[in-house]
Amino acid sequence: EFQPATFGSLEVSNRILLTAVLQFGASAFDEFSTFSLMDRWTLVKNFFSRYRVYEDNYRAEKAFKHDMHKTFGGYTMYFARDEIGHFFDDTPNSQNRLNCRVMGLSVQRQIHGARKHLRSLNMHHEEFLGVWAIMFWDTEGMEVSEEVMHASKVIKEAILKELESFYREKLNLEDFAPRLGELLTLLSEYEQRSDDVKQHFEILRLLNVFTDNTLMYR
Repeated sequence: EFQPATFGSLEVSNRILLTAVLQFGASAFDEFSTFSLMDRWTLVKNFFSRYRVYEDNYRAEKAFKHDMHKTFGGYTMYFARDEIGHFFDDTPNSQNRLNCRVMGLSVQRQIHGARKHLRSLNMHHEEFLGVWAIMFWDTEGMEVSEEVMHASKVIKEAILKELESFYREKLNLEDFAPRLGELLTLLSEYEQRSDDVKQHFEILRLLNVFTDNTLMYR
């Protein structure tokens, strides 16, 4: 059963998920374990902030098909338009609750647009996974070693080839370039959506809603 997300529950969930992403990188890609600790952390941190929003909205399309103003905020937690104010009920500095609810409503307004775009794409699960993997290895603008940059290039090319095979062999689609181009726009879209979320939490930090040690802020 799904429960409304709160600040405290999401903070715990994110810490567990971040550990899982580190383990995923090591188990799914042999190259990952050979990188320096700094490179591994940079890759995972960059991926994590976008992945949360992307995966939450994708799963919401399956679970909340008839409610476009609802999305996941964790594996079993959700944000809903009528319940968003409760997200801040367990914040460390609850005296700023009114300001927090205003910010919460601002974040909530972004849900419909993200859900609407994913619905228009009507992605196959293989496409979702392909974008997900490319997102993990998207190193554009990141300060990482040449070793990571090389691995990123090789692995992304391999993923794109897998998607091309999927289109040709499973969907009998030869002119797949436009479709692939549509999917790849999700990389920049969720980079922006991730930045928007970070900006909201930066404002909340300035309102002393939580401390610098909060994972959602960092």
